[in-house]
Amino acid sequence: MTLQVPHDNALNILQCNKLSLYVLSNFEFAGERPKEIGNLQSLESLFMANNMLLGSMSTEIYNMSKLREIGFGNNSLSGALPKCICDQLLELESLYLHRNNLDGQLPEN
Repeated sequence: MTLQVPHDNALNILQCNKLSLYVLSNFEFAGERPKEIGNLQSLESLFMANNMLLGSMSTEIYNMSKLREIGFGNNSLSGALPKCICDQLLELESLYLHRNNLDGQLPEN
């Protein structure tokens, strides 16, 4: 299931547990990502690029074991990429994190 929603209702979609694609790019979201995003366990693709997101790559995405693509490019994320991200997200094929403030080493696997 794929939904396209107006900006005002974008976060209300976090209750749709059968959603497979969630694109919130260019929405001018600022601050931390909502923790409830981890409830979207059927999600295969998550794109939140070109916003003003802050904070680190938090572990709520580990609840989304079907994720194949993650796009958080062009935000203000900081800290290190969790070393176990590849162990937790076994289906992950693409990870877009360009233009952020991340540091540390990439996971070996």
